[in-house]
Order: sequence, then C-alpha cells, then structure tokens
Amino acid sequence: MWDGSSDSPASAATADVVPVRDSKAPEGPVLVFSPSSFSSFILAVKADAFTG
Repeated sequence: MWDGSSDSPASAATADVVPVRDSKAPEGPVLVFSPSSFSSFILAVKADAFTG
C-alpha cells in the first residue's frame, strides 16, 4: 500500500482483483487487473521487457 513517501502507483491485492491507482490522485479512477495479469506485468517489468 502507498504510505505517502513516494509518487508511485498504489495497489492493494485481494483474492479476486488487484486495483491500481495513482497515489497522487487518491480520489481518481482505479484500474482493476486479475491477479495473474498483474503478476505477468510485474514479471515483465522486472525482466526489463518494456525497454525500447
């Protein structure tokens, strides 16, 4: 969870979904991902898959 110390997106996983929001706009919209989709995204980020 976001603790206010950074400008990173915040997320809070539940059993069914992973909601993600911009921590700088806590009242803003939330993107909702399945746990498997979010996990795949995080693995791709860690693998530097988005570097052009």
